[in-house]
Amino acid sequence: MSRMNCFDGQGPISAEEFCASLAPSCPIPTPPPFPCRPPVPAPCPGDRCCKSSMVSALQLLCDPALNELVDFDSFLFLTGSASVGGSLSDTAAAPVQPDGPSDNIVSASGTFLRFSPCSNDLLEVEGPAFSVAGSRSVILQSADQINVCALKAAAFQLLDQGSEEDNEVNGRRAQRAILRALTPESGTCSSTTHGGDPAGCASGLLSELSARNLSRLATFTVGGLILQNVTVVGSIGTVLILWNELQRRFYLVCAGEIEVLG
Repeated sequence: MSRMNCFDGQGPISAEEFCASLAPSCPIPTPPPFPCRPPVPAPCPGDRCCKSSMVSALQLLCDPALNELVDFDSFLFLTGSASVGGSLSDTAAAPVQPDGPSDNIVSASGTFLRFSPCSNDLLEVEGPAFSVAGSRSVILQSADQINVCALKAAAFQLLDQGSEEDNEVNGRRAQRAILRALTPESGTCSSTTHGGDPAGCASGLLSELSARNLSRLATFTVGGLILQNVTVVGSIGTVLILWNELQRRFYLVCAGEIEVLG
């Protein structure tokens, strides 16, 4: 079972040594890179802050309280053309209960290794890439990096503790760790950078979901991903954080990419 390389308990190493161990030809940044604290990313062309918000959301995994609960070998990353780490079906799986949570993820077995130490635009991963259109065929036997600008959503599971009671406890622990990390300032967009509309196309949707303060449940599609009756934990910038208790799975979704609400 792998672990995301967020912290080095042996102390800092030189930039040359760090980058050489991963990509010998990459440029050496100054100061030395730190996988869980990349520089603040520049906005992508046409970006409505989802890139910087997604980086902030993924950085939550560096919190030791959450890091020890996450299975870093059970990730799925969704872009406009591919799902990395697993495939998607055409319809959401039927929940055990009619109103229970479900998704259409067939498998999620990708490994999230780290933020690239030599480019804050990339994530280092391991896993096959599947087409999200047509036959869902494998388009890459092994994907190594993902452009953060291209990410629409990510999903990851908690480690299986072997008993339903322990899994429930860890689900609550993970949600508490995320909620503690969320602040009003987290992942906020610059009004000057984004034309005075921090959330862009996502502002109305974020308001709609925040108004559902009783059920906290959401059903929607984003690209090829279908989510039904998942719990809204919160948001960081324009990235929604959602929880599926039945499958012990969290989702990070760019709100501006959501297409149809149920």
